[in-house]
Amino acid sequence: MNVRTKVSVQFPREKIINALRTAAASGLNAGGIHFTAQTRQKLNQHGPWGSKAGGYPGNSRGTLLRSVDLYKRAKPEALDARVGSNVPEAWYMQFGSKASKGKALTVPLNVKARNGMLAAGGIRAYAKQAGLVFIKKSRNADHIGTWVQVIGKGRKSQRVVPMVALRKAVKARPWLTLSYRDHKAGTIDAIRTQYQLRWATESRKVFAQLGKAKK
Repeated sequence: MNVRTKVSVQFPREKIINALRTAAASGLNAGGIHFTAQTRQKLNQHGPWGSKAGGYPGNSRGTLLRSVDLYKRAKPEALDARVGSNVPEAWYMQFGSKASKGKALTVPLNVKARNGMLAAGGIRAYAKQAGLVFIKKSRNADHIGTWVQVIGKGRKSQRVVPMVALRKAVKARPWLTLSYRDHKAGTIDAIRTQYQLRWATESRKVFAQLGKAKK
């Protein structure tokens, strides 16, 4: 005669789904933090005015660098994490900028020029205060000319310091696109690693309840 007993387990479907979503949210946020850190590092590698069109922008004031953040965190009920920036530089550096008809873009070429323009309220007032000289340039179609500061007296001791460029357009430095290309693989690895760690914790909590007798 066989002796048998019946063991039943109530499968906690909702708890397992919630645990999966919790682990997924944790992984997405870890990936966002990784991507943010790597992007900031790239934006910090270049001097103020040495950036090239199509590359990472230079770090002048650090405004763009500091603004990059994981501004939307994923939650178990909303698996959507987003990294980005809300400052104007973020948009026109990513896509470039073009002056409106009949006008020009004023691009400060060093920190002194930028601060001077802000204090004076524009290039015309700053040029007058600082005694800048305008040099017209026609080789580059987008480059109208440059306001320069002449330092020293006499031909041998004089030097010309470019201060503010007037441009019809500024070409893009697609920082977000470049960073995504450079750090996509590392970000996915960060998501996967954190997901696995969090799922191990959450799953133990759920499956520890399996097989427990109902009261």
